[in-house]
This record gives sequence, C-alpha cells and structure tokens, in this order.
Amino acid sequence: MTFVYVTFIEQRNESRLRPGEIQLDATIESKFKIDGDKMQFVSSYKDEKILVTYQIKTKAEKASFQNLKLGTSFTAVASLEQPSPNRNDFQFNYQTYLKRSGIHYIAKASNIALGSVKHPTFFQRVENMRHSIIQYIDRTFNPEITPYIAALTVGEKDLFDEQIFSQYQKLGVVHLLAISGLHVNLFVSLFYSALLRFGITRETSRIILLFLIPAYALLAGFNPPVLRAAGMSFLVLLTAKKISTLTAISLTFILFVLLNPYTIFEVGFQLTYSVAFAIILSKRILNTISNKWQLGFYISLISTLASSVVMMFHFYEFSIVGILLNIVYVPLFSAVIVPLVLISFFASIHPVLFFVPNYMLTLVLQFTEWMTQILANFPVKSIISGRPSSLFLWSFIIGLYFIFYFVEKGYTKRALVLVVVYFSACYWQHFPLNGEVVIIDVSQGDSILIQLPKNAGTFLIDTGGTLPFEKEEWMKKRKEYLVGSSVLVPSLKARGIRQLDKVFVTHADADHMEALDELADEIQIEEICIGAGSSQKAILSKMLMNLPEIPVKELLAGATFQYGENRLEVIYPAQKGEGGNNDSLVIRAHLDGLVWLFTGDIEADAEEALLKQNISADILKIAHHGSKTSTTDAFVKAVKPQIAIISSGLNNRFGHPHPETLSTLNKNQVSILRTDENGMMTYTFQKGFHFTLEKTVKFD
Repeated sequence: MTFVYVTFIEQRNESRLRPGEIQLDATIESKFKIDGDKMQFVSSYKDEKILVTYQIKTKAEKASFQNLKLGTSFTAVASLEQPSPNRNDFQFNYQTYLKRSGIHYIAKASNIALGSVKHPTFFQRVENMRHSIIQYIDRTFNPEITPYIAALTVGEKDLFDEQIFSQYQKLGVVHLLAISGLHVNLFVSLFYSALLRFGITRETSRIILLFLIPAYALLAGFNPPVLRAAGMSFLVLLTAKKISTLTAISLTFILFVLLNPYTIFEVGFQLTYSVAFAIILSKRILNTISNKWQLGFYISLISTLASSVVMMFHFYEFSIVGILLNIVYVPLFSAVIVPLVLISFFASIHPVLFFVPNYMLTLVLQFTEWMTQILANFPVKSIISGRPSSLFLWSFIIGLYFIFYFVEKGYTKRALVLVVVYFSACYWQHFPLNGEVVIIDVSQGDSILIQLPKNAGTFLIDTGGTLPFEKEEWMKKRKEYLVGSSVLVPSLKARGIRQLDKVFVTHADADHMEALDELADEIQIEEICIGAGSSQKAILSKMLMNLPEIPVKELLAGATFQYGENRLEVIYPAQKGEGGNNDSLVIRAHLDGLVWLFTGDIEADAEEALLKQNISADILKIAHHGSKTSTTDAFVKAVKPQIAIISSGLNNRFGHPHPETLSTLNKNQVSILRTDENGMMTYTFQKGFHFTLEKTVKFD
C-alpha cells in the first residue's frame, strides 16, 4: 500500500513552470539560510514552491540579512532554472531531493529588495523563535560548548567544527549530536520528574507533557527522529500506557507516510525506524539481560546491525568500533552531557546560576573531544562496503531477519555464525570480477580510476582538486565545497574501494592533485607516483610533507607496471622537470585488449616530443581539459584514437574544451566524450561505456 501511495503521489509531482527570467513579489516561506556569501530560502511562484538563491555582494548587505524572519516580503529579478542532475554515479542527487520537497526550479536572484513581515504562519513563527534561540545561544555561550548547546536543545548542527563532527562520524557516535529518541525520552523523563517534585499530580503532569512534547518537537526542528520519538511518547501518554510501544511506533510510521510519503526516502527516517523497530522487536531478549554493560553492548550491536543496510546504501560504510564505543558514549551523553546542556541553557538567564554548570560542561566536553580525537586516530573504525546491489540489499535484509530470529529462539551459535557471514558479505560484496576504467567528473580537473579484475590492482591517475580563490572572511562558508570529500572519496567508497595501490600525480597543478590529502584521510594509499622533479613545486611539496607515512616514487619514461595481461607504461617525460604542464606524466595503459593514453596537461611542445615514438592508442584522454594549447593535428594523427575523452567542468570559466580542439578531433573523425556533457564515464571490461547522464554505449 505504501508503494502504491508513493507511486500515486510521484505521478502528480510535476511542474508547470518553464525556465526563463521572472519577477518575484513573494514572501520568505521556509528553509532560510545564510552561509558565507550565499543566501537561500523557499518561496512560491505561480502557486509552486521554488528555491530562491542569492549571492550576497557586500559584508554590510550580509549583516542586513542576518535577522530576517520567515514571512518577510521581498521583490526580486531572477533566472528560473532546473536543478542540475547528478553528475556521478551513486552520489547525493540534489535534483531528486528538491523534487521530493515539491521544488522543481531554482530561482537565481540577481537582486533582492526586502519588505516587511506579513502575517507569518504558525510554523513560520515557531521557526523564527527557533532561529532567535540559536542566535541567543551563539551570543551567550563560549565557542567550545555553543555547538553542543545548539545541537542538543534545538537540533542545530551547523555550528560544529567540521573536523570534530567528522571524528564523531568516524567513530559511529555522531547520532548523539542530534536530537533523537534518546534525547526526547530523557527530556520527557526529566520534566516528568521535575513536575512531580513540585507537587503536581501524575495526571496533571501527564496533561502538561501532552502539550510540552509537541512544542519541544517543533522547536527541535521537526525532523523524523524527533517526530518519531515525540509521537511515540505522546501516544503512550495519551492512552495512559494502554498501547504497546510497537503499536505506537507503527502508528507514527503510518502517520508519517500519510502526511508526506517522500519522508520514507530520508536517511533520518530510515535510520530512526530501522533501529527503533529492531530494539522493540528484541525486547524479549534484552529483558533477560541484567548486567547494564552487557545490555549496552547488545543494544549497540542491535542498533549497528539494524542501521547497517541504510548506512551502506547512503554512505557506503558503517562503523564497527561504534558497537563498543556506544557503550561508553551513550551513558556519557545521556547521564552527563545532555543534563548539563539543559541545565546550562536554562541557567543562562542569570550569571550566578550560569557559572557552575557552564564551567562543568566545558570541562566535560574538553575531555570528550580529547578522547574522541585519540580514538579517531585508530586505524580500523568502519567497514567500507560500497553501495549494495539490489540482490545484496535484499540478501542483507533477509540475513538480518534470521539473525534476530535465531537470537530470539536461543540459537546463539547460529546467530554468531550468521553475524560473521553478514559482516564478511558486507566487506566482500564489491569484489571486482570485472575491471573498470572510471573517468570521475571532478568538474574542472582530472581524476581517473583504474580497477583491474579480481582485485589485481587499483590505481588512480590524479585526484582533481578545488582551484584556490582568495575570499574575504565574511564570504567563506562554514564548510567549503571540496572535490575530494564531496566527489572523489564517495565515488571510490561506493565501489567498495578502501585501498589504492598507486596514485599517479601527473603534475603539480591544484586541479590534478589538490584533493590528495582528503583522499589519504579516507582511503589507504600504498604509494604516490610523481614525475621526477615535480616535488620542487611548492603546492606538491607541501602536500607530500603533510603525508609523510605514504611512500613517494619519482618516475620517468620507461617505468612499467605489469599485472597479468594488463600493463601501465610511463612514456613521458624522459628527463627531470619542475611539475609544470609539459612535465606531466604520460601513461600508456594496456587494459582489456585496448590501449589508453592518459596525457595529463601536456601542451604542444610535449606532444611534439612524443611524436618520435609509437603513440597509437584506441582511447585518448585529451590533455589540458581540451585547451587549444594542446591536441595538435599532428598529435591526433599519430595517436589515431577512436575515442577522445575530455575532462572539463560544466560552464567552466576557461571555455574548455576550446572550439579549435573540438574541430581538430572532428576533422580526424574521433568520437568525443566529455564530462561536462556525459558526467562520469565508466568503461567496464568486456561490456563498454556507461555514462551517468546518458544510456550505456558499447565500445566498437
């Protein structure tokens, strides 16, 4: 029924709008956000929701926007555009995400004129109040504890330092930084106890909580984990505990789907319900355990198993150290940190009341972060599984069912064997029976993955990188977009890749190697191969100094790496260089019976030098993103490629690929594939090419 209902809603989720210039005279309705020099919010145009974005022009203008309220009227001239489709396989699809929020177009405003607040709705008033609370927290508390106060009182996680938040994620305890069932239940328990201590009867206390729980859910951001826990608590209290927790969670699930069927696609929804259902269904087992530490371990194990499928599908990995660490972190947060956060927040109304809890909370959080930083340096923290195929996905779900079934029936040995098989299958599910060559769309840059069959070797040619542009402090985002962490690492993890045998850095330009440190943070690198002399360039020298544990090998023409029938050969440069374009490593690869030529950013002079040897190839990676300084007619005639691959950013400011380059390739009857048009390109051995933005095409 859920499937039929979602399908019915999906068929009706269409837009009548069309791209073009528009005049907006509307109000700021929801999701108002300022990050660096970017502002965005949801509004309406012709009775449809749209996402309005605006690039703030000055520091003073940003200051004038900081205290905007939902319900504020505005006028603007904007360009109405459809959201960009996903450009790499397996990654977060922003277009689909907006569609599921009822948004089909983005209005890019060139100017905005603000009016007054006009009759805000009830929910807008609540969100305005929440925003005011966040600003109050930011003003009142010291920077060390501000993120925790904001996260654990009103569900605002954007104030966390990126590094600290990442460390909690790696340890599998990041769920404790978000308001969830644990925090809602703690909130209910604390307030219920406080009301009884003030002499209020149980019946009256129950009625007060029936009002407080929905109010708290609204202020906490109204996200799925909060609503699930708040809804369950509300129903249990409303019926005076006459319904079971299983009935309560089932009713909240049905209500969620009826109100917004797209909620089932949200990660938070999937995690909170999978874990909560698993724990409720395991109550018979858990009730037999009297030792608190043992109970904590079993709850942590059940939670990890129940959430593992969701984590593998969305994040391509799940924490295994979290099974043990949650035994420590859950009591620490629930018994110490969360109560201190609530006490500090309410005590902040008076300096005398505020000092002691604030000081204690600061000390506890300093210790917690110190412990987290140490534990985050442990080598094995998670299983990088890759995204499961449909077959594996259903196999994992069935496997989990039998694990819980065996445990409930008392077949402990069978359950343990199945747990070992389950984790092994998670680890090995992406064992590469076929090889692949993947040209990752890293925008204006290069990054090419080569994975040989049966795990014979996994290599990366360049990492891509974010071109550095100087910004004033007020323009910087809380979390700047990084190609490595946003595109490259997820592309590798989605394939279950946890180790690279070699990373070839063709030359020392940011768009080819700047993401190397982000890659090394997440994926084990056995060896970095660079052109001889390229480490003289400051950007690469600094990068390698920050990665002292990874061996570095300098290469010149003649270096060969043989892996069965597959071979990688360095054919250029012949002498030591300085890491510039014409010092790029040129790699000829014999893969799946085809010859590939990867050319870095070489220009006409280097191409001319290569004409002295046999450089014929079936597939040519065009140098320097299709710049007119490369890909001479003589070079193309010498290579005689059937296919040319160009890695360039969509609407890049350099105008790559240049018309001259495209003309040369067309004149020589070379088929052209481009990341700006095709997105990620995947060549599978024996099968051919598949493009993220187009259908599968076989190699002829």
